[in-house]
Amino acid sequence: MAAGIFLRDLRDIEGGKSYALHPLDGPAQTVSGDAVHALVDAGLISCNKKFPGATYWLTDAGKAWVALGGTPAFALIPSPLTGPGVWALVAHELARRGHRVLIANPVDEAPDGRAFWQQHAESVASAINQSAIAQPLVLAGHSGAGPLLPAIAARLAHPPTRIVFVDAGIGRAGWSRLDLLRDEGGAWFDAFEQDLREGGAFPAWTDSDLADVIPNAALRQQTLRELRPRTLSFFAEKMSAPQPNAPCAYIQFSAGYAQHAHLAEQRGWPVTRFEAGHFHMLVDPSAVAQALIEAQKADAAYRA
Repeated sequence: MAAGIFLRDLRDIEGGKSYALHPLDGPAQTVSGDAVHALVDAGLISCNKKFPGATYWLTDAGKAWVALGGTPAFALIPSPLTGPGVWALVAHELARRGHRVLIANPVDEAPDGRAFWQQHAESVASAINQSAIAQPLVLAGHSGAGPLLPAIAARLAHPPTRIVFVDAGIGRAGWSRLDLLRDEGGAWFDAFEQDLREGGAFPAWTDSDLADVIPNAALRQQTLRELRPRTLSFFAEKMSAPQPNAPCAYIQFSAGYAQHAHLAEQRGWPVTRFEAGHFHMLVDPSAVAQALIEAQKADAAYRA
């Protein structure tokens, strides 16, 4: 379209709609409706809404996107239990490849009547909406950020073009984080829950706990400094899990998230698997950045 090619739609007598690109020379090329809808939702194209055939054009945001090379932007969300440092190396790698990147940290303040998940979803969405990051946008969340992703996406000014769960939980409507962990069926769960009910907090990791999954000592210490241990009230609150408003994908690092990766496959989402640790983005950021780029290209389903 930036080169003078026209995008038009056409309704048939049965009410169906087709889309085609019309070059200055040569035959028209069919375009999928999903691709057109994604560009419209992202605010990159608009149309004159004429019947039976409308013509589309690039919006100012679309022209800016083309000027930047048409590469998607990435909003990287850490777990409410960790900090922004877990995404720092991948953010650098994506930026090196020409993508705009924002690390949006979930924030909760003193109790104000809102649930933790609501504060986290609203704070992340606000950071993205107020940023200069452009569309189209890929929303990626690690670990405990996973159950927040649909709620974050629902609060954005423009829907993301892809939601990527990275070694992350997939929420269920009305379930708590304890419910999700219980459903995984690990032998450790009873002791974990009992510790929370006795006043404990999680995570309480030490340097030796993370030595195998984060071999670099400096990165390991940074991760430990940024930990935000949570008590029972955080894990026991019921969470919202709206229908995703964009296609989803899943990237699995560790065996602990095999059940979530399997659920993603059942929903028709593309799944990429690594045989690695939970913080693989701090071990091989280049491979993780590439997996994110490939995830936003793959065919993906909306099913929740």
